[in-house]
Amino acid sequence: MRSESWHFVDKKWFLFQKKDLLLYPVFFLLLTATVYFGVTATAGKMIEVRIKGRVQYRFSLEEDGTKIIENDGAKLMTLVIEHSDAHIIHSQCPLHLCERGMLKQSGVLVCVPQKVIITIVDRQEPVKKNGGIDLITG
Repeated sequence: MRSESWHFVDKKWFLFQKKDLLLYPVFFLLLTATVYFGVTATAGKMIEVRIKGRVQYRFSLEEDGTKIIENDGAKLMTLVIEHSDAHIIHSQCPLHLCERGMLKQSGVLVCVPQKVIITIVDRQEPVKKNGGIDLITG
C-alpha cells in the first residue's frame, strides 16, 4: 500500500513534490527562531543564592572568582564562578551531593541539608544581603 505523499515518476519513488520544497525555508526559520529564543531565554547574567528561602547573595556570572557562602556567621560552602558557569566546593553537608554538578548544566544547584538553592537569574545588580531590616512601617 502506497502513501499519498509518494508518487511514481520515471520508475523512481520520490518522497516530496516540488511544491514541498517551498516549506523547507519556513521550517528552517521556525527551527532557528526556536533555538535562538530558547537559548537567550535561559541565559542569565547573575547567580542568586537563597538560604532558607531568602535571597542572601547575588553574584555576577561574568566575574570569575571564589565566593564564600555564609549564614549566621557559619560557612556553608564555597561557590566557584569560572567561564560563565559555577559549581560548589567544600560544602559542609555530610554527603557532598551538591558538589557534583555545574550550574548551567543543571540550571540549579541545591544543598538540602544547608537549605541553599543557587539559580541563574537575569538581574543586573550584584547585592549581598545579610538578613538586615527589609521594611519599617510607622
